[in-house]
Amino acid sequence: MEQAVKNRIELIGQDLDRCIFPDILVGGALVPGAHPIAPITGKERAHHGQQSRKSDSPGASRSPGASRSPGAPRSPGASGSPGATCNATPFACAATCMEDQIDAVMRSFPGSRSYPQAHGIWLLIPCAVLPGLSYGARLIVAINSSLRQVSAWGFWVAGKVGIRWIGDRHTNYGDGSICAFDGRDGTWQFGESLVKLVDIYATWIFRHLHLEVLGYWPGPQSSGRRLERMHELKPNEHCGCDVPRGTYEQCCMVKDMATEAPPGYPDKAETYEHLMYGLERLTRRPPAPVIKIALCANEKPDTPEFTTNLIDWLNGNWLSPTPT
Repeated sequence: MEQAVKNRIELIGQDLDRCIFPDILVGGALVPGAHPIAPITGKERAHHGQQSRKSDSPGASRSPGASRSPGAPRSPGASGSPGATCNATPFACAATCMEDQIDAVMRSFPGSRSYPQAHGIWLLIPCAVLPGLSYGARLIVAINSSLRQVSAWGFWVAGKVGIRWIGDRHTNYGDGSICAFDGRDGTWQFGESLVKLVDIYATWIFRHLHLEVLGYWPGPQSSGRRLERMHELKPNEHCGCDVPRGTYEQCCMVKDMATEAPPGYPDKAETYEHLMYGLERLTRRPPAPVIKIALCANEKPDTPEFTTNLIDWLNGNWLSPTPT
């Protein structure tokens, strides 16, 4: 990786640490911005009774309705049509409402492909991530308009080498989908601009790039579980507790490490707890059908998995897909 690219990664990471959100170019490449944001935590989807808090910064909306040449930045906070929230029931108001949202994504992320289904739509979205980066990323987004839910997965793409799933930091237990925000915190609500949502995902991808290149997750994050913080947070990262006071090292690290095991089980209980967390963490992987879709991004896959009813997909019925 060229030093100039590393310098860009470091600069945007420093901005995120100061809660300054980047601008995003047509095509999904991030450039330094000047838009302070208030940290908002997100909550990871719970599986099997387990709950964990994850995060991403609040998303920044761009003006998806405007016609722009490649490389033109779209600033956070801008509003526009057709990316604006529909006044009626989101996405269900009329077919044109969804079509306008998808058209806005296609203009903002050239090369995107859409595959409508009975209860929603699949989107395959290329993302440049950073100017000058020798490889890019691919987003697989499943929108279920019946359940008003969205699931997404990220993959690194490197020419003929193939794809590599982006995770497992800030992904959901059970299916490895992106955990970027909590719908209850107002970051993004179903029916709002899809371009704004994909912007949030693009920034999540950049943060993974920063983690791989510079070794830590930039910007505010949330992690309410002690073991999750111990295993995943670096000392110099923002603490993920409910009331963070600086970095993890400055805030909760010593307390997390010093938590005592139950009386009578000084070693076994702690070992068992770590083992169970490790097993749970293994579930943060994309289902095989999603990987097949990511691999077949250049043409519509002729597989039952691809035409699976989205209600089954987003309800987690991965083992018994029902073709439409």
